[in-house]
Amino acid sequence: MIGAAIKNKISFYNSYYDPATGSERYPERGSKSYFIEEDQFAVFDPLVLKIRAKIIMTKTLKQIIKQLTGLKLCLIGSANLKYQGIDIAPHDLDFLTDEASLNKVAKVFNCQISDNEDGYKECEFKIGNVDVHFVTESKFRTNQLDNTLTIYIDGIRVLAASLQSELEFYQKWNRSKDKIKIKLIKRIMISNGTILK
Repeated sequence: MIGAAIKNKISFYNSYYDPATGSERYPERGSKSYFIEEDQFAVFDPLVLKIRAKIIMTKTLKQIIKQLTGLKLCLIGSANLKYQGIDIAPHDLDFLTDEASLNKVAKVFNCQISDNEDGYKECEFKIGNVDVHFVTESKFRTNQLDNTLTIYIDGIRVLAASLQSELEFYQKWNRSKDKIKIKLIKRIMISNGTILK
């Protein structure tokens, strides 16, 4: 149960049983308080919401990796940045793949392949509340599939685009909404010595 998983993640809070509600109650954190009820959330603390989102995202990611074993793909986008230590809140899971693998993804998850105006093919679908997006290489994403690194997420081996290649992608695409990602990637690469100031 996700509630139990979250409770374990935030076990540094002392909880107590509230007989009035039949729920476990956690003391106020600042001016905010929250409850975790069985199979139902009445959560108001941003930290708990963040943890819950990451648990759901990770569960979905593991499901996808297991179902697509043997296909050529790598994790990209905000979720990739998050799992590589960047403090960012991903809203979906993005994967880069080749056309042959994209056709198999479409069959497994029953989704339509479409041509994006930027010159790549894509398919999108939902698993639970998580949006999942698969794309092929484009003029902005080149050679990433051949230059991946391995990260481990909850014991699952995941191929991912390197921070260097993600930085190059966001700089090429040059969207205003990606400026913060560029800044965050540079900051962590400077801190771990993989890029000069």
